[in-house]
This record gives sequence, C-alpha cells and structure tokens, in this order.
Amino acid sequence: MKYLNQFYSNLHGEILKLCHSLKLKPHNFIRGSKLFNNYQRVAILILYIRSGKSLRIFCKEFVETKWSFWLQLRKCPKKSTLHDWFKSFSTTFIRKIFEFTISDLKPKIVAIDGSGIDTQYQSRYYQKRLDDFGFRKPKSPWHKLDIIVDIESKEKFILDFSFLLYPRHDSKVAWQLFSRFKFRNVFVLADKAYWWFKLFKLLKSQNNILVVPPKKYKSKIPTHSKAVRTQIKTAFYENEDLYSLRNNVEGAFSSLKRVQKLHLRSKLHFMKKREMAWNIVWYNIRKKLSSHIIFIMKIIRLQLIIRSFDKIFANIYKLINFNNIKY
Repeated sequence: MKYLNQFYSNLHGEILKLCHSLKLKPHNFIRGSKLFNNYQRVAILILYIRSGKSLRIFCKEFVETKWSFWLQLRKCPKKSTLHDWFKSFSTTFIRKIFEFTISDLKPKIVAIDGSGIDTQYQSRYYQKRLDDFGFRKPKSPWHKLDIIVDIESKEKFILDFSFLLYPRHDSKVAWQLFSRFKFRNVFVLADKAYWWFKLFKLLKSQNNILVVPPKKYKSKIPTHSKAVRTQIKTAFYENEDLYSLRNNVEGAFSSLKRVQKLHLRSKLHFMKKREMAWNIVWYNIRKKLSSHIIFIMKIIRLQLIIRSFDKIFANIYKLINFNNIKY
C-alpha cells in the first residue's frame, strides 16, 4: 500500500494509524471487484458518520471534496455500495477499532451512566403544534445507551459502551460492562441506580472501588449483605470529594447528541447497533484530534511568549548601551 508515511490532515493521520494497528488486509476476498480496499472503506465510513447527513446527500457532496484524491480513489462510491459496506463490517470488527482508540489510556477515575437515544429525527415545530391543539403526543421511539467515561482526562474518552434496543435496569447493564472491564485500580463513580451488592463485589475482585451514594432501605436487609452494605458506605464517605466529578458524564452525552447530532437513521436492529458503534468510534477520534489541536496551540503560545521576552530583553539591552555612551 502507498499510504505508509503520507497524510494530508490530522484526521487522515488518525485513520492511517487505526488501519495499520488493525493490520487490515487490502481485501477480504480473492475474487470479485477490487475498486476499493479496506483502508478506503473504513475511512469513508468514518467520514460519513462525521458528516451526520443521509447516504444520498453525503455521496453527492463527497465528490466535491479533496478526500477522493487523498484516499487515492479510482471511483467515488455510490449510496448502495456505502450501504453494503455498513452491512459487511460486523460489530466485533468495529469493537476492535474502538479498542485501539483507547489502547494508550490509563484512567484512574471513571463514571458510568445511561441515556436514551432517539431513533428517528422528529420536527420540534410539529410537536409544538400538536401540543397547542391538544392532540396526544405520540410516543417517541428511543433506545438505551450506557457508557463508561474517563472523567480525569480533559477529552472525556468513552472506555466502553452498551447499546440496547429495549430498556433494562442500569445495574444489570453495569454488570455486563464491568465483567469485561480491563483497567485496574480505578475509582468508579455511579448514581443510586447502580447500588448493588454483586456489582460492588465484582469491582472489588478487580481491585476497583465503587463509589455510590447510600441507599435507604425500608424493609429489612438480610444478614449476609449487611457487611457489604457497610463497606459500600465507607467507600462512599471516604471518597465523597471525588463524587462531584460524576456529572461530567452528562458532558459526554451532550457532546454525542449536540455536537455529533446523534440520531440513528437505520431501521433494522443490527444496523442500528453498527451505526451506534461507528458514532462512538468517531467520538473518540474527534477527542484525540482536539487534544492534538490543544497541544499545538500551547506550543504556539509558548513561542509567542518567548518572542515577546526576547523583544523586551533586546530593548533593555539597547537602553543600557545608550546610557553607557560617553559624550
């Protein structure tokens, strides 16, 4: 492949790193059309998720961009081919891409929370008119998204996620997420919905600490769980200062919904899951790009400060030499 050391933008460079870390083959088959390779497919799908537009509009506008030259495309893809690429990449493959976006992270404080995701874009104007005329508001279809976020970092990377097409209790979703959680010696911040003795024991076995506010029980608690309840209480009161950081999870949800304008367009259940996974991959890539931009801005500021100090010292040196002149 000719894409080893050349890239034209920061996003192009990040996509190259992802593809090389995955060790992608050029093609998944021996026979068949080879107009596009896997590197080009992954790049175009990430660009489509970044655009937030429909497949038809994206394909029309993609022809006018420079990406066709940057990706060395012999032909721009059409709507049907893009839709076939979505079907060809499974959720396990997208999970691998997601894991490479967080491979270099070492979090110390994380938080977990869930929120509803709209599956169809609804006009706010028509909803308001229905309310004004007294019609019953139709039930909006939504699905449940649970995420684990690295709170300590400025970028707020998503470390893991669970997307369900039906509502389920938060504690059971958290059990699935933390059973495959790879990080150790981490403070996990959660609200009262995640108060569960089994979840606390699971995190304790992984050398992690669950910080949950105490829950009031009206009924009697069994004797075998009283000891665990006291441990959860002591863990919360010892780390109560950290619990105020839990609200930063809402910032990750607002970044997904407002900045990325997340509303799923797919109708089939497996396509919805893949579209959601691609959105979270793009979220982590976008946060990495923002961290690079912040680092460059800091370097530029340092250079400007150094130049200003050089000018000040040069003026002082001129004044000293001017005063030392003998008439």
